Amino acid sequence: MRILITGAFGQLGQSLTKVLGNTHDMILTGPNIPNGKSGIHLNIQNKMQMKEVFDATYPDLIINLAAMTNVDKCELYPDLAKEINIAGLQNICDVFDGKIIQLSTDYVFDGQKG
Repeated sequence: MRILITGAFGQLGQSLTKVLGNTHDMILTGPNIPNGKSGIHLNIQNKMQMKEVFDATYPDLIINLAAMTNVDKCELYPDLAKEINIAGLQNICDVFDGKIIQLSTDYVFDGQKG
Protein backbone atom coordinates (compact mmCIF):
# COMPACT_ATOMS: atom_id res chain seq x y z
CA MET A 1 0.00 0.00 0.00
CA ARG A 2 1.22 3.50 -0.88
CA ILE A 3 0.60 5.84 2.03
CA LEU A 4 1.06 9.60 1.69
CA ILE A 5 1.53 11.43 4.98
CA THR A 6 1.04 15.18 5.14
CA GLY A 7 2.95 16.81 7.98
CA ALA A 8 5.24 13.78 7.93
CA PHE A 9 8.16 15.49 9.64
CA GLY A 10 6.39 16.33 12.88
CA GLN A 11 6.59 14.11 15.95
CA LEU A 12 3.62 11.90 15.07
CA GLY A 13 4.60 11.71 11.41
CA GLN A 14 8.10 10.52 12.24
CA SER A 15 6.71 7.87 14.61
CA LEU A 16 4.22 6.63 12.02
CA THR A 17 6.95 6.47 9.42
CA LYS A 18 9.04 4.25 11.71
CA VAL A 19 6.11 1.91 12.35
CA LEU A 20 4.69 1.76 8.81
CA GLY A 21 7.84 2.27 6.75
CA ASN A 22 8.93 -1.37 6.83
CA THR A 23 5.65 -2.70 5.47
CA HIS A 24 4.33 0.10 3.24
CA ASP A 25 5.54 2.40 0.51
CA MET A 26 5.65 5.77 2.30
CA ILE A 27 5.37 9.17 0.61
CA LEU A 28 6.47 11.80 3.09
CA THR A 29 5.37 15.39 2.61
CA GLY A 30 5.55 18.64 4.49
CA PRO A 31 5.93 22.38 4.06
CA ASN A 32 9.59 22.10 5.08
CA ILE A 33 11.82 19.09 4.54
CA PRO A 34 14.44 18.83 7.32
CA ASN A 35 18.09 18.59 6.33
CA GLY A 36 19.10 14.99 5.76
CA LYS A 37 15.51 13.82 5.20
CA SER A 38 13.79 12.82 1.96
CA GLY A 39 10.34 14.06 1.12
CA ILE A 40 8.12 16.14 -1.11
CA HIS A 41 7.39 19.78 -0.40
CA LEU A 42 3.63 20.11 0.09
CA ASN A 43 1.54 22.95 1.47
CA ILE A 44 -2.03 21.77 2.06
CA GLN A 45 -3.22 25.34 1.55
CA ASN A 46 -2.25 25.02 -2.12
CA LYS A 47 -4.87 22.86 -3.86
CA MET A 48 -3.08 22.89 -7.23
CA GLN A 49 0.18 21.73 -5.68
CA MET A 50 -1.67 18.97 -3.84
CA LYS A 51 -3.30 17.74 -7.03
CA GLU A 52 0.09 17.64 -8.75
CA VAL A 53 1.66 15.66 -5.89
CA PHE A 54 -1.26 13.21 -5.69
CA ASP A 55 -1.32 12.72 -9.46
CA ALA A 56 2.43 12.09 -9.51
CA THR A 57 2.55 9.68 -6.54
CA TYR A 58 -0.73 7.73 -6.77
CA PRO A 59 -1.28 7.15 -3.03
CA ASP A 60 -3.80 4.54 -1.87
CA LEU A 61 -4.28 6.30 1.44
CA ILE A 62 -3.59 9.75 2.84
CA ILE A 63 -2.89 10.30 6.52
CA ASN A 64 -3.34 14.01 7.19
CA LEU A 65 -1.16 15.23 10.04
CA ALA A 66 -0.64 18.71 8.63
CA ALA A 67 -2.02 21.27 11.04
CA MET A 68 -1.42 24.45 12.94
CA THR A 69 -1.05 22.91 16.39
CA ASN A 70 0.13 25.76 18.58
CA VAL A 71 -3.05 26.59 20.52
CA ASP A 72 -1.90 30.06 21.54
CA LYS A 73 -0.96 30.91 17.95
CA CYS A 74 -4.31 29.56 16.73
CA GLU A 75 -6.08 31.90 19.15
CA LEU A 76 -3.97 34.85 17.99
CA TYR A 77 -4.43 34.03 14.29
CA PRO A 78 -7.82 32.30 13.98
CA ASP A 79 -8.13 32.95 10.23
CA LEU A 80 -4.78 31.31 9.55
CA ALA A 81 -5.72 28.39 11.81
CA LYS A 82 -8.96 27.91 9.84
CA GLU A 83 -7.09 28.17 6.52
CA ILE A 84 -4.68 25.41 7.53
CA ASN A 85 -6.79 23.17 9.77
CA ILE A 86 -10.13 23.36 7.97
CA ALA A 87 -9.54 24.59 4.41
CA GLY A 88 -6.39 22.45 4.10
CA LEU A 89 -8.37 19.30 4.84
CA GLN A 90 -11.11 20.44 2.47
CA ASN A 91 -8.46 20.81 -0.25
CA ILE A 92 -7.34 17.23 0.34
CA CYS A 93 -10.95 16.02 0.08
CA ASP A 94 -11.48 18.04 -3.09
CA VAL A 95 -8.54 16.55 -5.00
CA PHE A 96 -8.31 13.00 -3.59
CA ASP A 97 -11.10 10.46 -3.90
CA GLY A 98 -9.46 7.68 -1.90
CA LYS A 99 -9.34 6.92 1.79
CA ILE A 100 -8.19 9.64 4.18
CA ILE A 101 -7.27 9.33 7.84
CA GLN A 102 -7.59 12.67 9.62
CA LEU A 103 -5.95 13.17 13.00
CA SER A 104 -6.62 16.23 15.08
CA THR A 105 -5.67 17.86 18.34
CA ASP A 106 -6.08 16.31 21.75
CA TYR A 107 -7.45 19.61 23.04
CA VAL A 108 -11.15 19.49 23.79
CA PHE A 109 -13.37 22.54 23.90
CA ASP A 110 -16.87 22.60 25.34
CA GLY A 111 -18.19 24.95 22.65
CA GLN A 112 -19.47 27.42 25.20
CA LYS A 113 -17.18 30.23 24.01
CA GLY A 114 -17.08 29.54 20.31
